[in-house]
Amino acid sequence: LHARMQSIHGYVATEMIVGGAWLQAVFDVVSDIHGRPRKQITPTDVLAAAEQNDAVAQDVLLLRSQGIMNAVGDLVLVNGGHGGAVLTGSVAHALIPWLKSDAVAAHFYDRGGHSNFVEDVPVRVLTDSAAPLIGGAALLADRLDP
Repeated sequence: LHARMQSIHGYVATEMIVGGAWLQAVFDVVSDIHGRPRKQITPTDVLAAAEQNDAVAQDVLLLRSQGIMNAVGDLVLVNGGHGGAVLTGSVAHALIPWLKSDAVAAHFYDRGGHSNFVEDVPVRVLTDSAAPLIGGAALLADRLDP
């Protein structure tokens, strides 16, 4: 996936694998790898196809989930996030079933010589749609109150 994405787009950032804006590009490359014709998709299409055991859709969601957990594991190590990590946004929310799998969790917890640092670190997905509004209101209140 990385090599094919790189040949098309040059530099490949993690965001290109996991971000919503790049879903079509990832789906196209995974379709190519499977020898399937490319087709226009939406996030809903991919989720529905994966639920129907479509190999391309399942691979796309697996790759995106692994990429997220790998990046979050790196961030926890770099920032000393003993308290845990909270994933937010529609991509993380849609990927909850995949993020829970052992194969994906390993991308967070398998940190070589630093695995012991993250072994007890929880990873959660924020599912309360009001939480960002509450956080934004709290930030505004802090700025308005000298």
